[in-house]
Amino acid sequence: MENPVLSIIQTIEEKLMEFNPLEIVCRDMYRMKHGLDHCSQPERRRRIEKYRELFPEISSGTEQISHVLTEEMFQMESSIVVIKHCRFLPPRLHTHAFFELFYIAKGECIHTCHSHDYHLKEGDFCLWEYNSPHKICSYSDDFIGINVLIRQNSFDSIFFELLSEQSILSNYFKSILYGNTDHPMIIFRTGSDVLIRYYIYRIYDEFREKEPYHQNMISNYLNTVLIILLREHIRNVITAQKPSCDQRLLGILEYIQKNYNTVTFSDVCRHFNYSSSYLSRLIKKSFGLSFSQIVQHKRMEKASWLLKETDMTVSEIAAEINCSDASHFCRIFAKEYHMPPVKFREMQTEPLQQSSNVI
Repeated sequence: MENPVLSIIQTIEEKLMEFNPLEIVCRDMYRMKHGLDHCSQPERRRRIEKYRELFPEISSGTEQISHVLTEEMFQMESSIVVIKHCRFLPPRLHTHAFFELFYIAKGECIHTCHSHDYHLKEGDFCLWEYNSPHKICSYSDDFIGINVLIRQNSFDSIFFELLSEQSILSNYFKSILYGNTDHPMIIFRTGSDVLIRYYIYRIYDEFREKEPYHQNMISNYLNTVLIILLREHIRNVITAQKPSCDQRLLGILEYIQKNYNTVTFSDVCRHFNYSSSYLSRLIKKSFGLSFSQIVQHKRMEKASWLLKETDMTVSEIAAEINCSDASHFCRIFAKEYHMPPVKFREMQTEPLQQSSNVI
């Protein structure tokens, strides 16, 4: 009897192995430049013109371009976007204004992060924070890599339950969300774990097909993947340097997260027995944010969830998050999410536009 999990993996993998037009252009150019594909002069000119049309910023002989990929660039109306990594793409050093998870389903690649090269192979599951400069080199027909991009201001709401636990993964997430890390990257070596591959493929397929509630399914699958990592692969973890995040600070953050709707700065000072001046400096120095900014961030996260999951009016949501003035709430929300609450809600019901951008 056929295994349904393996059958689904095979079906989705066949889709992933197909070359899209961008991959064909990049592959043809790579082969031509490295003498692996001899072609006529007219064909050579055609390939070069097409390549320059797609990558106008890449000057002759230069493949490493430093640039920033923003949420707007990827049209991330949703909380999570899933993209197949483009094979043979020129390795451009870049940073993200969002979080990225990267899974190697087949083949191998070189991932450069903070000037250090990591040899990634089949089954490797990588996480790195936003604003971390890196690039990926993959020059094989058989390579399959899946990029999962997550909005910065949605990350801890999606993984709220996971972040409330004490583990290497939750502590890592909390560190990169609110702290400073010297080398913000972690790699799980999952090898041939069939369940990890199954759920990652389902995540990719859900985003590709965009059936109703696909964002909910993606969040659930992703949480399942992270739980499997913690249960089965916690001993196969690679970190170039563990994030430095004082346990006192994690305790403060957890206290604020649990009581964000009513907590005051005086409450936190009393609970942890700190003077107001010392705690204010500690929070600002460690997180780069003030206490009020952290609380505001949590309240806007709750508001975004209510906009997506309930029929509450804007005024009701403002009151729910302890913001008595609806107009003030709208201004704060627009600053956080780059759009007013009503527009944000509308976008949750509109079909998501498939991003044509690649990492």
